[in-house]
Amino acid sequence: RYRLGVQVLLGDDINPKPKVQEQLEKKMKGEEREAFVISGEYPQSDRTNRHTLAQAVVQTLVRPAEGDGAVPKEFTVLSKSISGLPSQEEWDEVFKNPGSASWPDP
Repeated sequence: RYRLGVQVLLGDDINPKPKVQEQLEKKMKGEEREAFVISGEYPQSDRTNRHTLAQAVVQTLVRPAEGDGAVPKEFTVLSKSISGLPSQEEWDEVFKNPGSASWPDP
């Protein structure tokens, strides 16, 4: 329920967690880390919330196959920690400029 945000990556890709990020997160206490990963647009490296995926399918179907506003031929949809589904403008932006989300500083 807290991972409804979206990242669109080209091709069959993931958003790997940087080693520095992993080290910083290991220093956090259990409850602190748990709260951190569900807030602040924390990206998923290789997972998608089913609601985000369903909305991505719908967004793909309502867009043209080619030309202005088209979706990439092959892309990966991953979630990030946001408590609301993306708006139409956010979908327009992620399809126009696909890429992985940045990792927040703990």
